[in-house]
Amino acid sequence: IGVLVHEILEEIDIKNFSYKTAKEKVYEKLEKIPEEIKQEVLEETLKILSRFENSKIHSFIKETDILAKELSFTLKEKDKYIEGRIDLVCKKNNQIIIIDFKTNRYKGEKDIEKLKQLYKNQKIYYEKAIKKVFRRKDILFALALLQNGDLVFY
Repeated sequence: IGVLVHEILEEIDIKNFSYKTAKEKVYEKLEKIPEEIKQEVLEETLKILSRFENSKIHSFIKETDILAKELSFTLKEKDKYIEGRIDLVCKKNNQIIIIDFKTNRYKGEKDIEKLKQLYKNQKIYYEKAIKKVFRRKDILFALALLQNGDLVFY
């Protein structure tokens, strides 16, 4: 579900998101989904995308300048390489913001805190990569929690 949602958000004009367009894209990609889980994936994906159109996440993104979508990076840390792909990098009021889309289910603040912990290392690497690319230190990071449409900065 998460991979499919990410693919759709990557391929469409996210600032001018339209559920109708997103839904069409989902149906185009259905043949890749195994038959035994196709219906569940379809329902969950459409539910998430329908919430996105009027979410806090989309409202925020519409007010930004998109700098990059699906930005790949490689960092060298001691004797290993860290590779990643950042969902969205945007700019608002001269502030660079990393937005990472997540489809995790959650309920309330306690679960949000757990998600922030779960993705803490990812946040650190994304910030390091963006600091190198944009040569800026003042980077904001937000989890875009797609299940309920919350945008959580930390």
